[in-house]
Amino acid sequence: MALNGAPLGSLLPTLTTQRLLKEKYETTFQYIAFADALWIWVGDHTLTLSNLVLSTPLRVEGQVPCSTLLTGGEPLSGSSEALSRRLSLLTGKTVFLGVNMSDAAAAAALSTDILQGVQEALKARLGS
Repeated sequence: MALNGAPLGSLLPTLTTQRLLKEKYETTFQYIAFADALWIWVGDHTLTLSNLVLSTPLRVEGQVPCSTLLTGGEPLSGSSEALSRRLSLLTGKTVFLGVNMSDAAAAAALSTDILQGVQEALKARLGS
């Protein structure tokens, strides 16, 4: 079965869960890939959603995606917005990103690893 020429299975969102372990920090990230958007949750054992950022690419070539904090106001929101913009720029998709870790230092220390882990997972899933 196809919709607009694309196999129906390729249009359905898929939930993927992966774990990152770096030194003393264990982090889980989950993402749902939609046709034009990604929903990504990164967190620790607290399993909260206290921080959610939205970034969307602009139609002007080469412009940095715009982003805004939807919920929260945690100290992580600045780094969450930066990470969300980078993912939106790399994928060309709207990105909903929640970085929800009880330890702000852990989130900051893992931001590069989180970005790399999400990129690798998306590359495997989306072929981009």
